[in-house]
Amino acid sequence: MAGERDPGDPLARGDLDDALRFLHAMAMQGQVELDRIDAVLAALIKTLLESKRLDPARVEQLLPAAAARLEARAAGEVAVEIGPALDKYAVASPADLDCASLLPLCGGRCCRLTFALSFQDLDEGQVRWNYRRPYSIRQRDDGLCVHADPINHGCGVYAARPATCRRYDCRKDPRIWDDFERRIPAPLERVTRLVQIRKREPDRTGKPGEPDERDALRMDPDRPDGG
Repeated sequence: MAGERDPGDPLARGDLDDALRFLHAMAMQGQVELDRIDAVLAALIKTLLESKRLDPARVEQLLPAAAARLEARAAGEVAVEIGPALDKYAVASPADLDCASLLPLCGGRCCRLTFALSFQDLDEGQVRWNYRRPYSIRQRDDGLCVHADPINHGCGVYAARPATCRRYDCRKDPRIWDDFERRIPAPLERVTRLVQIRKREPDRTGKPGEPDERDALRMDPDRPDGG
């Protein structure tokens, strides 16, 4: 039958990864083009304002409603995210942060946070990602990273862990610690509540069923609160 795959030539995991990478690259290319169109539109509007062909007051009046519509539309769209393009093996971890000694206290709360893998991670194929939110780190139903040991919370891919994990400093993140100096962890519910919200899927119409607070789960080492 035309188009039927030969059972003797099974689809390998690498083939699937390559196909998904292509689709996601195309999606990212489309986003770049949209950004270019936005920039051109902004330049045109500025030109019209400067030439007094538009009423600046009227434009300012209409902007909030237009921005709200765009934000609502973006909330229901699928996005592809990629981590920073850098060599993770050259990334230094906080020298005075002993994660191994802290795990029994914090329970690996940082392993519940989300972030995007880099192409380096994807090429190595050791760190798993979420097919529903490419290329976010993959997590189990309990909210923990799939590579975190469910008992001792150790990392199963520690040597190949992403750059975000290497750079992350939990000490000033209120989702992890109420008081790091006194070694008082934050209530686990502070993260697990957000995990439950994040897990809610859109309904069959494609519209989000509930507000999505996944931004509050981001692991961003460049911000003191990690979010």
